[in-house]
Amino acid sequence: MAETKFTPGPWVNDDGEIIPENGSAIALVHNPADSPCFEPETDAEADAVEAEFKANADLIAAAPDLYAFIERFAAVTQGRRFGGGPEPMRSEELDALPREAAALLARARGEGSEATR
Repeated sequence: MAETKFTPGPWVNDDGEIIPENGSAIALVHNPADSPCFEPETDAEADAVEAEFKANADLIAAAPDLYAFIERFAAVTQGRRFGGGPEPMRSEELDALPREAAALLARARGEGSEATR
């Protein structure tokens, strides 16, 4: 596998600041509601903009975990292990993939206590 060049995860969304374990923000997600020219016509519009901002930040914060899952998925489905040659696929590894995928998708949607601070 190729060496990654991005900041290792996990990352968290702290109100739009994307923060890795080392605690230094690596990205800021712009919240349009914070813009002085943002004037929502309705409360529903304001709520929708806020929800989209949070969803974007949650998805970005989940990126390293999503990447790691795809890397594991590729290794398991190609019948090999990290750092080694071919090995037979193990059913428990394959069985775990759908559950892990569901949990990561929930995290990317901002569901669960680990998604945001």
